[in-house]
Amino acid sequence: MQKSFIWLPALALLVALSAWPARTTAQQAVTNAEAAGGQGPTATASSRPGGHRLGAAEALLDRIYDALHAVENWLVVGVVLLLGRLGGKLTSRLRTPMVVGYLLVGVVLGRSALNIISSESTHRLELVTDLGLGIVAFMIGTELSRRVIRRLGRKLIIIMVSESVMAFVVVAVLVWSLSGWLLPAAGLAAAGALILGAMAPASAPAMPSPS
Repeated sequence: MQKSFIWLPALALLVALSAWPARTTAQQAVTNAEAAGGQGPTATASSRPGGHRLGAAEALLDRIYDALHAVENWLVVGVVLLLGRLGGKLTSRLRTPMVVGYLLVGVVLGRSALNIISSESTHRLELVTDLGLGIVAFMIGTELSRRVIRRLGRKLIIIMVSESVMAFVVVAVLVWSLSGWLLPAAGLAAAGALILGAMAPASAPAMPSPS
């Protein structure tokens, strides 16, 4: 019961920071150009009595804004890890692989649903994504055995292709054929078929783990 209180503040902070207007590089360039040309709030403040103090205060606010922007990136990483772990735990209790919970949390928080984690935030976290995929691939490599691969040989390739490709194709085609009443909106038919089709290979060969 006490663990549930950890998720609520993290989600509240993420929602609050997602509403914070992110300053882009183009907006910063426009502000600098206006200040250099004698326009904008910075130049106007400098021309008034006490304007230097006001300009210093605005510069301090800009630094605070940039610091909050950096904190937002790490907050997004933390909340993604926490909520992804929670989603994985919930799906494992339903006897479903944890990867399905990770996918569902990403769909809900992403631009397809709540848009709490925007595409800009996702682009800024590409390094974290690459590191995560690298760790997963490394751990899979440590579990591989040359002896088992040689013994299975061609059978292993056939099993991998049939499990992944066929599961994706069958589920995607089935959802697409039922999209007339399952997903009435035209734009959701292809998206729903692709999402559920991508989830099928992840869940087909996996064994639910209680951990």
